[in-house]
Amino acid sequence: MSQNNKLEKYTDKSVQLNMFELLDPSLKDYSNSIELYDTMPKYHIGGVEREKGKKVESLPILTREFIHRSKHYKIDIAPAAIFDKKSGKTIYYYASQREELVEDALRKIATKGRVREFLDKNEVKVGVIFSYYEVQQELEKMGHGYSIAEIKIAIEILSKAVIEVTSKDDEISITNNFFTSVGKETHEMNGKERVVVIFHSLVSKSINSGNYRLFNYDKHMRLKMQLSRWLHKRISHMFLQATITNPYEIKLSTIVRDSGMKEYKTISERARQVEKSLNELMKPEINVISKWQKNIESEKNKILDVKYSLFMSESFVFDTKKANRLTNQRLENEIEGSSFNIDELRSEIEKPIYGLTKTIVNSTLNKIKNKNDYDNVVDALEAVREYIESKSQQKEEIINIAISKTALRENWKPKNRFKQKDLFEQQEKNSIIKEDIEKNKKEKNENYQKLKNNPDVIKLFEHIKNKFAGDDWNKWLNNLDIESFSDDIIVFNVAEKFYRDWIIKYFIDNNKLLNEIIEVIPTLRSVKIIYREKE
Repeated sequence: MSQNNKLEKYTDKSVQLNMFELLDPSLKDYSNSIELYDTMPKYHIGGVEREKGKKVESLPILTREFIHRSKHYKIDIAPAAIFDKKSGKTIYYYASQREELVEDALRKIATKGRVREFLDKNEVKVGVIFSYYEVQQELEKMGHGYSIAEIKIAIEILSKAVIEVTSKDDEISITNNFFTSVGKETHEMNGKERVVVIFHSLVSKSINSGNYRLFNYDKHMRLKMQLSRWLHKRISHMFLQATITNPYEIKLSTIVRDSGMKEYKTISERARQVEKSLNELMKPEINVISKWQKNIESEKNKILDVKYSLFMSESFVFDTKKANRLTNQRLENEIEGSSFNIDELRSEIEKPIYGLTKTIVNSTLNKIKNKNDYDNVVDALEAVREYIESKSQQKEEIINIAISKTALRENWKPKNRFKQKDLFEQQEKNSIIKEDIEKNKKEKNENYQKLKNNPDVIKLFEHIKNKFAGDDWNKWLNNLDIESFSDDIIVFNVAEKFYRDWIIKYFIDNNKLLNEIIEVIPTLRSVKIIYREKE
């Protein structure tokens, strides 16, 4: 296998990477899925036609169009050119079922503590470190028997095949290999060769931003049909309010368009393939769907489309609730972490006065897991500046990098901190500080009014009031106030802890409130409520 480029030594794990891992024994059957990347039709579904030089003359670039969350995309898939040493010929391959399974197995291995950040072309990217034997064992455990030679070819295909994804509104335009880099570690893992794979840029970005979702990997990997696996991941991402009585509805035409499945000549043949997948999802050992129904849309005895209603199993509903809980916990951690700014700290720590290398800088920042860690680094840097200034006045020579590393390792504190504290307490009544406080209050109020007057927020509160009439609104939901609002999460606040606990129990935990919110703002995935005393 060729190495795309040299990877610099990986840094310690960041908070985001720690959250991506699933080390709790209760999560051993699960992995994480990346919504857009995992549901776009990037794999070839078919037989030997995927290899040029065997039964076909050429392999064109595959072009497919699909829709994801109401946004139109186009994907171009270029095959990988692999030199076959035995025949001396170059054979072209599309990424297909084998490559899909290998990629999922590698991401599962990443969640077991093997996910890492690497410096690749001066950019921090996310990847996984593993041995070929480990991948073989993981796949065999899931019922997929591939030799190490086949796994090596699959990884080479994924590192050379190219996918270009563009949205019709030009907001997204990405051209990347499935794996952006493949390399080898100089160390060994239990006597086996250590391999490093850097994931696709969409995967790296999603992991770093916390935009991924838990799904049942054990059931997923036991599915034999590619279409079954595509449906499983799509439903896991899209049906966040799954219940055993509320069906997930999808049309045959949507499945054909968005999955990349083989386009059979007739609608009946396409429906037959889809229904084989639905039946596989119903198997007792899989138990994702409890039953399914179909409604044929026709005109003058001609079938135009088929609408499927999929009733989810109790097992799938359980998995969905588990995924929702982990997503909410991750969002809570992100909200708590918003009180400190890593980018600003990076700008400070990279200043020449500290003499730190890029590797030390990245390692230091990636160790920050909470506000206390952040404050320790800030204090250490301030203490370094004090120390350097003191030695400079005494005209003593020092090695800045050595001082900085020691201060960070030993959590130095600035000497003037406690003297300054008394001074600042005395100055709190100073008119300048009062002016700053008033200015901050004014800005906070302006931001609140701007948020409260947001048309979507106004429309949302009107909808909630109409849907939850009577006591639900008057006694409980009328106490909600807007705290923050983004593309995928809305946060409310209430002035009493009792109201918060009650609303969480009777409106949040059962997704009752979220179900109504997404009627107005479909992109929202989570709702949170916090307690905040009124000023």
